[in-house]
Amino acid sequence: MVKMLAGPHNAKDLLRIIDNALGYNFEHDEPQNGIEADLISGFFQSIQDFADLFSDLGSGEWVRYGYEFTKTINELAEHDYLVFGAREIRILEGGKGTPSNWPIAIIHISHKDNKDIEKVGESDSEK
Repeated sequence: MVKMLAGPHNAKDLLRIIDNALGYNFEHDEPQNGIEADLISGFFQSIQDFADLFSDLGSGEWVRYGYEFTKTINELAEHDYLVFGAREIRILEGGKGTPSNWPIAIIHISHKDNKDIEKVGESDSEK
């Protein structure tokens, strides 16, 4: 069940989710063809690449990555896919140190017909 309240509709939403995350959870519905597989895999790879370079990027590069993320979110929508995101703080335990917060970015790409998507504010009769 996809239980994330809001999808990142543009890069600013997405960047807030992945900003300083220490881990990532990528999920997706099964692509129907090679074009969809390329879109989904490319989007996830771009997020990972951005995260790896995060602290080294200048403000201009943030704008460029943001533009590309928004463009891909829109392309996914044209292929009937929705992008959902959430940020979760998990607790890292073990080792010699005390437990610490471990922020995780969760990104889920779901086909619009996925029956597990719950629409917020929708009454039971509208589902």
